[in-house]
Amino acid sequence: TSGVYRRLKVSLYDLKPTKVILMIGINDINSGETNDEIIANYTDIIKDIKMNLPETELICLSVLPVNEVIEQYGVNLKKATESIIDLNTRIKTLVESEGIKYVDLFSNFADENNHLITSYSNDGLHPNNAGYEVWTSILKPILNN
Repeated sequence: TSGVYRRLKVSLYDLKPTKVILMIGINDINSGETNDEIIANYTDIIKDIKMNLPETELICLSVLPVNEVIEQYGVNLKKATESIIDLNTRIKTLVESEGIKYVDLFSNFADENNHLITSYSNDGLHPNNAGYEVWTSILKPILNN
């Protein structure tokens, strides 16, 4: 989130988009940031976007679940899953209090253990083609409104 915040001008403001979709936070979790720190950054990003692009529609997505493949990279699956679930709850509360649309991708990508459905990712973190098909089926109707 801190990297996104630093890049807003060149990544976003210069483009003057009509819609902005934010899906941020998993890299922060993986690098040891607390959910308090992530939400503080998220809050700053939202305020900055609203100030600089008041006519732009902002849509915020939940963080996707992860699965056991990530453990080979030294990530604790149980801890990551707990952090993601908590972060998603906080993101939803924050964005809805700001009148921003929140889209829950997590529940569409999670198995019965709240882990990323194995067939939706090759590395336990990033969606593969099957995952992007699910993602697209969720976002397409939202973006076409």
